[in-house]
Amino acid sequence: MKKETTLLIVDDEAGLRQAIAFDFKKKGYEVVTAVNGVEAFDIFKSRPIDVVITDIRMPGGDGISLLKQLKAHSPEIPVVTFITGFADIKIEEAYELGASAVFAKPFDRKALFSVIEKALTPTPEAWEPRAERIPADFKISLSVNAANDRYQTKTFNFGKGGFFALLPADRLPSVGTSVSFAIKVASAKESLNIEGIGIVRWVRSNNEPGRPSGCGIEFMELLADSRAHVIRVINGLRTNAFIPIG
Repeated sequence: MKKETTLLIVDDEAGLRQAIAFDFKKKGYEVVTAVNGVEAFDIFKSRPIDVVITDIRMPGGDGISLLKQLKAHSPEIPVVTFITGFADIKIEEAYELGASAVFAKPFDRKALFSVIEKALTPTPEAWEPRAERIPADFKISLSVNAANDRYQTKTFNFGKGGFFALLPADRLPSVGTSVSFAIKVASAKESLNIEGIGIVRWVRSNNEPGRPSGCGIEFMELLADSRAHVIRVINGLRTNAFIPIG
């Protein structure tokens, strides 16, 4: 965590809002709070904010609108969202809009701390292989021909923090599964080999009209050559999606 990191917590539940604020203050963060999206965006425009944690369903200004406003104003701001079974958005849609992480209530506080620390870590460092490798429970190998140099195809889509992979409905991993991936992407200008470890954040079967079966995978570790390629490509993407919807 960098010095004087400022966290904005947005939730209409006073008890939860105060509990999260208390926990992060103990970790050394400067914390400001808001009760809804309208108040939160006013705060965001008035002072430097490094990361935002927001509920989705709130009276007086919902988290979906806030997420869209934040990403339109500052595409690189990390935003973590809370959803419930009554939320007006699917997990994959939140990642498509640019959320860096999506938590269901109730959530694991240690996992929330870990996500915030990763979100504040410079991208090359965040994706470096760890001393103890993440064990992979599933393997994905893809060979993709990109018609252009944006690396967006029906089979594979890049996002700012992960990718969509089209997979048969009978071969889909579960949410939370660790995945080793080896993806060969050929475009008009070059070929990329992308290898690393990721975590499955959402899964979609083939029973949704207009959408193919597949899953959204967050980058956790990338080999050195892959990191350089991926960072260059995502810096040129015209999207705010953290993990694209596919």
